[in-house]
Amino acid sequence: MKKIICLSIIIIIVSVCLCGCSNNIEEGELSKIYKIPQKLIYINVPKSYEETQNGYSKIYFIKSKLYIAVTAEMSMEATVFSKLKDNVKEFTYINDLKIEQEKTEMINEIEMYRYEGTLICGRTVKFNTYVVGYTFIIDKIPCNITGVVTEANQQEETIKEIRRIVDEMATTVRKTKNKID
Repeated sequence: MKKIICLSIIIIIVSVCLCGCSNNIEEGELSKIYKIPQKLIYINVPKSYEETQNGYSKIYFIKSKLYIAVTAEMSMEATVFSKLKDNVKEFTYINDLKIEQEKTEMINEIEMYRYEGTLICGRTVKFNTYVVGYTFIIDKIPCNITGVVTEANQQEETIKEIRRIVDEMATTVRKTKNKID
């Protein structure tokens, strides 16, 4: 009996390590589920970030470092650029968006447009800030996930972090509360 219990414990430990010791989206950083108000659109979001609401956008952030906005708006005829301006106006003025990489891909049977580039910011003192995002339509509702690095020195480590988180968030977009298999 003791051998069976020990063997069971070893199997459980190995199973947990094989299934849950990685940087798993469901178990770790993106374990909180955000539901777009009055819509059947769900997305996993950063659990440890502060959050606020700005109109149709839910914003997750680490102050003075990075911001991620999730926007879904039926009447949204605005461009990605104008939504970015609205969502980051608290920390800077945006002059222009320079898209450096872009592609269209299918994620969870949803066609998504992914863009990555630079925001040219500031009224008098100009500076650049990294941006990455996805735009997509679910049930005729335009949606957007946008990540912006706001720290002044634009460290490569922070850029990689926001890129990874926004990319992972895009993989969790769905029409049901249940996680994606």
